[in-house]
Amino acid sequence: HGRQLGVSRNFMQLRAERGAQNWEEVLRLVSQLAKRNALPPAIAEEYRVQAHIELLARDSGERASLEARLRRIPSADLVHPRVAAAAARRAASLGEAALGRDLIERSLAAEWNAALVALYGDIEKLETAKRQVEARARIERAERWLREHAEDPLLLACLGRLCMAAELWGKAQNYLEASLSFGPSRAAHLELARLAEREGRVAEAQKHFRSAGEMP
Repeated sequence: HGRQLGVSRNFMQLRAERGAQNWEEVLRLVSQLAKRNALPPAIAEEYRVQAHIELLARDSGERASLEARLRRIPSADLVHPRVAAAAARRAASLGEAALGRDLIERSLAAEWNAALVALYGDIEKLETAKRQVEARARIERAERWLREHAEDPLLLACLGRLCMAAELWGKAQNYLEASLSFGPSRAAHLELARLAEREGRVAEAQKHFRSAGEMP
């Protein structure tokens, strides 16, 4: 009876702490309830993921602070696609592209995820010189993924974007066209339009811009 009262009290406290957005306390209470098998695993995971994402968003904006936060996230939670995406975006906002790359790669090794594949190709915020270096590092890894995901339109589009950033124009076109052959995407049409514009192929650029605009 006493155990049931304790669990019930923890449930009420958990609800209150979530409402007050006290995410560190949410993590502590979820851990307690999970140890007592008083919280369904899927619910416990959802609460932990939400708490980690909110705490990452509150990070002070320095690499040391972000790294300290990442060390406090259990590895099983850190590879969760939504947590990895939030952490990688936080790293990117600090200009820490290599850290973001590592976070995404570790998560994708645990579970292939479309949103993370798309995020892997997004390095637009970097200055040109750093963007080219980072793009080449990511291309090398993404081309290895192609061995198992050869017909994945998102991975092919990601590679197309990275090749654009690395100024590998011919490879970019090949990857983007391959992406469209397996599935239409606004991103691939827009990149092909920009590539055609850059090379003075006006009619082709307009065709891709039109196709991108017509997509739902």
